[in-house]
Amino acid sequence: DNQGREEMPHPFYDCSHITVWTSRLHLGEGVAAKRESEVTVEKGIDLLVPFLKRRPEMTDRLLTLAAKLDEELPEIVPDATTLQAAYTRRHQGVTTPDELAKRISSVVNEIFPREQFAEEYTTANGSFGVEMPKKGLRVRIAIGGLAAAYLSELANRGTKWIEENKDLVYRPGEAKRKRKAQNKAVRALLPRCQERLDTHNIAVFG
Repeated sequence: DNQGREEMPHPFYDCSHITVWTSRLHLGEGVAAKRESEVTVEKGIDLLVPFLKRRPEMTDRLLTLAAKLDEELPEIVPDATTLQAAYTRRHQGVTTPDELAKRISSVVNEIFPREQFAEEYTTANGSFGVEMPKKGLRVRIAIGGLAAAYLSELANRGTKWIEENKDLVYRPGEAKRKRKAQNKAVRALLPRCQERLDTHNIAVFG
């Protein structure tokens, strides 16, 4: 969603992003039962740890997904301000939030297909900040949250798309252009998954 509360400097213009994108997990139905928690890349990986400890052969699948997202997303995810302008139809010619959601959904469906993983759960993680369902969280939802968290990072802090699409960057108001993109590049997802799993003593191959 575009409800991030943290102010984020725009890497291309001398201003802050007009919005910040986040991956957010929503649980429960109805106002009284509704619970939500922001999903970061690290939280997303940690949420999958109970499942991977039970099914260590699935680790390779997760790393395959991470590598595929690294290959596809950095070049197609606009900066957060341009993405917001595309969402509100003030800007055209760039990938929209809906198109990006479909892209990550396609990758999840390819590597963790519904037919095989619809009834796979990862058990509740007490450190995640919200009460999980008794059965745990569906693995495919957790993986989707991780993918969306990485996508959000690329929008909020990434520079690769900007560097290759300078003419398509949406200009917010009278903001002046910086000499060059100034944010640090977002770290690729694959090595971060490998490192995080290693801290949980989950064997990583390859």
